[in-house]
Amino acid sequence: MKKLLISILLMMIVVNVAAQTETRRHEVALSYGIAPITEFGSDDKELQVGYAWGMYVNTHDEKYSEAIGLQYAYQPVRWFELGVVGCFNRITMKVYPYIDSTYNYISENAKGDASFNYLTIMPIIKLNWFDTKFLGMYSKFAYGLSKEKIVVNNWSDKIMSDKEHYWPGYQVSPICLRVGAPNFCFFLEGGLGFLGTINIGFNYKF
Repeated sequence: MKKLLISILLMMIVVNVAAQTETRRHEVALSYGIAPITEFGSDDKELQVGYAWGMYVNTHDEKYSEAIGLQYAYQPVRWFELGVVGCFNRITMKVYPYIDSTYNYISENAKGDASFNYLTIMPIIKLNWFDTKFLGMYSKFAYGLSKEKIVVNNWSDKIMSDKEHYWPGYQVSPICLRVGAPNFCFFLEGGLGFLGTINIGFNYKF
């Protein structure tokens, strides 16, 4: 009887250890990216709006919705992950038209609005170069396609332009940190691209 109890206890220990060391290969993540690359180049956006109106314009009151990202990744080996990420962000602004290049407004009431909307989908790779149970560091790289949709309205809410452009989408995040449990953790990523200069969020592994 004593030997049987010892055998059962040893089996329970082995099963418990195996469960703790089981590799969780699938990951889903939700992120919030601050200052994505699409927020740079305000002069270029002003030129695009002016071209749509067919006159000189000035833009004010820019508002930025930061990049919201949703990601899935598969981990075939401990140090490498492969997946796909999608993100969306939006820029809106008020538009004031000039009479000519002398920068005289047509009217204080003559103003419209414009929005730049970006939807980006990119395959990603992650390289886990420091990995412990509750702390990890990694690098992330992504390259894909981004759709830019530009909508410009004048002061009578008439749509002056509704165009779509496609651009290469990318993200380079060489230094990333994760903190938390093996199956649920928070992360902080630093880099440059469509996901943001600083990208924060959480992921779940299963």
